[in-house]
Amino acid sequence: MDILVLSPTLPWPLNMGSKIRIYYVLRELARAEHEVTLLSLAHEPYGETDLKALEPYCAELHVVPVEHRTRLRAALRAFFSTKPYRVAKFESPGFRRRVAETLRGKRWDVVWVHFLETLAYLPLEELKEKGFILVLDQHNADERFWATYAREGPPWVRLFALQNLWKLRQFQDEVLRWVDVVLSVSREDAEFTRLRLPNLSTEVWVVPNGVDTGSLRPSREEPRANRVIFCGAMDALMNEDAVEWFARRIFPKVREAVPDAEFWIVGRDPTPKVRALEALPGVRVTGRVEDVRPYYAKAKVAVAPFRYGGGTKLKVLEAMALGVPVVATPVGCQGIEAVPGKHLFVEEDGEKFAQRVVTLLQDEEFQKHMATQARQLVEQKYSWRSIMESAIVWLEQLVIA
Repeated sequence: MDILVLSPTLPWPLNMGSKIRIYYVLRELARAEHEVTLLSLAHEPYGETDLKALEPYCAELHVVPVEHRTRLRAALRAFFSTKPYRVAKFESPGFRRRVAETLRGKRWDVVWVHFLETLAYLPLEELKEKGFILVLDQHNADERFWATYAREGPPWVRLFALQNLWKLRQFQDEVLRWVDVVLSVSREDAEFTRLRLPNLSTEVWVVPNGVDTGSLRPSREEPRANRVIFCGAMDALMNEDAVEWFARRIFPKVREAVPDAEFWIVGRDPTPKVRALEALPGVRVTGRVEDVRPYYAKAKVAVAPFRYGGGTKLKVLEAMALGVPVVATPVGCQGIEAVPGKHLFVEEDGEKFAQRVVTLLQDEEFQKHMATQARQLVEQKYSWRSIMESAIVWLEQLVIA
């Protein structure tokens, strides 16, 4: 198949969940011997190293730089426009022109679009007339994501989220009716999406997030410190909220039982609120790191203390692949078919969450047993190769039909 992939972010380096998914989709499409052209926006400086990491999987690779917009600037831009937040944030006339040129230059079997907002660049009716199969890879069910912010986010976010929800629903009604297939990362997102599709002929497939089980392997480093770890982009509101809740409300209870326990917050662009957590006993904030694996190798427990958000948390799957047992909230392990108590611990209450962390820090045998069970689950269900093999077969059948 000739496949055009559109991305609102250059999927290298692999320092964000969205980039990881886009990269492995490209890799597996190329591995299946399909001809892939990637057309991507770039919000940050990039160089030959970044392009060379992607070139093996792309017959053609085109990158359109776009002005970097801070979260605040993008929010203000969206607030005073009729466009949803992410459409306003990623807007680029140059990218729109490049998309139009690329579509005119070839007959595409599939146009694979990452993120809802990227549909704004496409002449959707024209694609339908030409018979291209249009696939939307959601990453998150955006409406569900923003509805959660409107309900449970920080007070100053709620008004903006409510306004954005209204604009998002209008935008979805305009663009989703032209989409042939929506890819959701979890059953919950898929069910939510099905109820909101304006065109009943649109198919919804569950294509979960995965991990590279070849490069992410349990460390043999022994012994590990009483270290608890959280990895993620620390300028994301849901990550900021998660680590603040854990550091201030849960971790002090952990240290009562394990006085030498440490909580390491690992990830790029920590906000001032996250940096302030370093003043708390035992809390460390690293900022950007080149490779998270050495940090996981020194940790006994990974936490996913999310109180809101959507999609599937890649950081949970990564920890499981790396042999670090996980304690998560229900939101933190959403979309992962794991058995609580066997593959990970799931607790919503802060007191119980702390108790589970303490159990894993103190009981080495149980810690190793859970880590082994979690690794086996990831190998069986969440390797990128097995996930994408199924999706590619479905897509090939749709194109042939």
